[in-house]
Amino acid sequence: MKKYATVALSSLLALAACQPASNPSAPDASPSSPATASGTALPEALPQGFQLAFPYHYTKKEVVRGRKQRQRITVEFLEGDAASIAGSLTQSAIAVGFSKGMWGVQKDGSIHFVADKPGFGQLRAQIRSGGDEKMQNPSAKGSVTMGWPLRALPTSGARTVPTTPGQ
Repeated sequence: MKKYATVALSSLLALAACQPASNPSAPDASPSSPATASGTALPEALPQGFQLAFPYHYTKKEVVRGRKQRQRITVEFLEGDAASIAGSLTQSAIAVGFSKGMWGVQKDGSIHFVADKPGFGQLRAQIRSGGDEKMQNPSAKGSVTMGWPLRALPTSGARTVPTTPGQ
C-alpha cells in the first residue's frame, strides 16, 4: 500500500510540474480602454471635452478656411457600423452639454450628424461605412470626419477666446 501511495504522490507532483505557473501579481492582459486598442490615438483632445467612445484609428487633421474657419479631423472606426457610431456620437455630445444631436441618412448611405452647444457653435460629422472607400487601418469598418469652429461663438457680454494656440 505504501508503494501505491508513493507512486500516486509522484504522479501528482509530476502533473503539477507540467502546469504553467500562475503569477497573481501579473497585470491583466485585457485592454483597459477600447478607444484606440488597434489604432493611432488623436494627437490632441477634441473640443469642449467631447470624447470618442468607440475604437478608432486617427488618420487626418486639417483646417478648413472660408467665411468661418473650422477644424476638421478624420478617424476610422474599428467596430460597429455607421448607425452605431452616430448613436455613440449622440451620447458623447449629450455628456458634454451639446444638444441631443441630430443625424440622418444621406442619399449616398452616409450619415450626417449635427450637435449644437451655446457659445460654441455646431459640431458636425460625416459617417461613412467602409464599402468602396480605401481605409488606412485594415480593421476599419468606416470613417468619421468631424468639424467644429476654430473659435467659440461670442455670447452676450462674453469675450471670444481662441480654442487653439496662436489664433
